[in-house]
Amino acid sequence: MRHLPTVVSVLLNLLFCVALLWLFTHYSYLRPYAGNTMREIIAALLLLITLYANYFLLYPKIHNNHFILYWVLLVVISLVTACADLAIAYPAIVKSNSFIINEIGLIRFLTAHLFLIFGRNVALHFFPFMLRERQQLQEALEKRERIVYKEGQLIDVVDRQRVMHILPKDQIYYCRQDGNYTRFYVTKDNYWYTRFGSMKYHEQLLGEEDFVRISASLLLPYRYIVACNGNDVLMKRLYWMKDPLVLSIESKDDNEISERITRHLLAAKKTENGKKTDQVQKKRNSIMPSQDKKDAVLHYIKEHSGCRSMEISAQTHFSSSTVERSISELKKQGLIEHTGSKKTGGYKAVNNPPEENVEEAEQKE
Repeated sequence: MRHLPTVVSVLLNLLFCVALLWLFTHYSYLRPYAGNTMREIIAALLLLITLYANYFLLYPKIHNNHFILYWVLLVVISLVTACADLAIAYPAIVKSNSFIINEIGLIRFLTAHLFLIFGRNVALHFFPFMLRERQQLQEALEKRERIVYKEGQLIDVVDRQRVMHILPKDQIYYCRQDGNYTRFYVTKDNYWYTRFGSMKYHEQLLGEEDFVRISASLLLPYRYIVACNGNDVLMKRLYWMKDPLVLSIESKDDNEISERITRHLLAAKKTENGKKTDQVQKKRNSIMPSQDKKDAVLHYIKEHSGCRSMEISAQTHFSSSTVERSISELKKQGLIEHTGSKKTGGYKAVNNPPEENVEEAEQKE
């Protein structure tokens, strides 16, 4: 109950109390006949007090460290409650059962009633006991899950033949919601696995420090994100991919998500290369001649036809303004051209004579 929202937990507890009070006033086998409804309600309230004292005080504070003491106290409390219950109902019991009392005696009759009520109290105390045991079991399972998944960096999934596999987290390329299941696309051969559970649950399971949710149905690992321009996220081009994967950010907090990705990319870059390497790279870029930058951009476009400026900037480590200027000059020189629409298109090199043929022509002249 502790893990439920406060309002829901209060309502459930009130419902349990009302149900127990109603049962006590309608079914005589749960309590001795007390003569009037008010006495029966008082007897039920005494039992409710002991039940909640057990659930909130005795069990969590004494059971784990002093097991025998816990059960001794529980038996004593149940016996005291039974005696109080019997005392409340005593006048009505003696009056309505005078014939039986004359036959077997008052002490024997009250003793039988006392053990009946005592057995009822102990039985009802098993309800919170089992509830606490179930709660502790769930906490233990969640703790084990955190150890296996977060510290071990592993997650259990099933393939398309429903065979279970243990998947390392670093092999997850991205996750997509599929009804009540989540698909885990991996870095090898565009294969995917499934696992039961919502995207929100798997976001918590995999950890916000390693994964970012860019929409209601998409969860991405930071390690395979190359760049982000605020609206789209560019994923790392894998060896089996023809074109890099570009995914759109569809969330109310798109600016916050974009900033998180950008911060993580900067932090990862500094961690990977080190501050010294980063400074050296910046120095090289600052002293590199403009022609060399254009040649590097042209070479990348030749090698990766259909690429976009965001991808070129991420892979060549040039600033976006440098890449845009280089692309503009290369287009003026007729060396590259843009194909496709503005949103999905990219740049490709124009078919020019091979460099070797150009050199041979120059030698002949």
